[in-house]
Amino acid sequence: MPTLEYVGKPLVPIAESVRYVAQLLDYYAQRIMDRDFFLNENFIRSILGQSVFNWEDRDMSLALNPDGTLRTRNLDLFSFLVPLAEKGAIIGIPDYKNRGPVVKESCERRVGQGVFGPLKGLVSSKKTFAFSLSVDDQNLLVTLKDGSEKVGWVHNYMMVDHSGKQREDFGTLVVENFGGEGDIFQNLNFGGLGQVALDFKHYIHPNRWQSIYGAPYLLLKMLLERLKDEIKFLNDEIGRLKNAGIRGKMFLDKRDRTVMHKGPKKNIEVSTLQFVLDLPPFSNSYAPLPKNLYALNLACSRRKQLLYHFIPIVQFVTRADEAAYFLHGLKNNSVAHWMRGAKWEDNYRRGSGRTLWRRMPLSETGNMSLLYREHLVTKQVSAE
Repeated sequence: MPTLEYVGKPLVPIAESVRYVAQLLDYYAQRIMDRDFFLNENFIRSILGQSVFNWEDRDMSLALNPDGTLRTRNLDLFSFLVPLAEKGAIIGIPDYKNRGPVVKESCERRVGQGVFGPLKGLVSSKKTFAFSLSVDDQNLLVTLKDGSEKVGWVHNYMMVDHSGKQREDFGTLVVENFGGEGDIFQNLNFGGLGQVALDFKHYIHPNRWQSIYGAPYLLLKMLLERLKDEIKFLNDEIGRLKNAGIRGKMFLDKRDRTVMHKGPKKNIEVSTLQFVLDLPPFSNSYAPLPKNLYALNLACSRRKQLLYHFIPIVQFVTRADEAAYFLHGLKNNSVAHWMRGAKWEDNYRRGSGRTLWRRMPLSETGNMSLLYREHLVTKQVSAE
């Protein structure tokens, strides 16, 4: 039985690992489905680690683009960024252009050019295939409600458009070689460069389309549903305690967010995929919170951790796998070789719903199935 410290590829052949997950025989699957088991950071990272977003076993030899910037031959952008986000690496986007409608608020003013600061996380859209960098932008000066000023504020900067295509106008991504990233650059054979500007042919490796058929992806989809389930429980419990007259921590935006300017906007329509993993019900129940201030503060802190840390990275990795299938597997209706015995069923309805899905049963009992549908989504973007 693997321990919680295990991080890496599954220890059993892929086909068997898929079957173990689907039948809830897998160690991680069993614990995800059990509300009595507390999902700590070590457990969550063990599951994330199985998706292998890193630069191991890659060809790191360098090439030059026509403009003189460096290009890595066999490394996709996301595999480069995930470890950097974990370390909070310092990045820069000198010529960033907004993709969403431009909104200027009274509390913020830009005091430097471009975007520059620690990479705080990676963000994905659950409705489209847009992906963004969450950066504590040090070129922003923010006025708080008490009148004091703060240097830096976290904003999201879109690098992959809603259509799932890497933005050509995103600009150059610069990574600073300081603050603990030296080991990363040595591993990538960047030597002692103080600053590296990179261009990537792919933001997600084309071969990654197969990931949606693998056990790591299924575990992440299960984990995401379990985290959402816990959020619902926490919201209900926090509301119950507040209705009982208990008041605790408030995680509020302390900026004066008076809107000074809204840029022109327009609607675009993009094709996207929605994936759903049909699961059996979670077992057991969360323990009700005691009626005291300590329990309320603890619940608020846990909710904040789930909403702003764990759920975004788990969703990012799952949506990256789904984007790879959308770009490189959907057109040919591709199925991974270890799933050749399984088939997609067309025109499947979930319960009494009217939406038609494609469905692939993953277990003999039918307790777990993977579904997806292709549809159009309308999004607002900048018209500038």
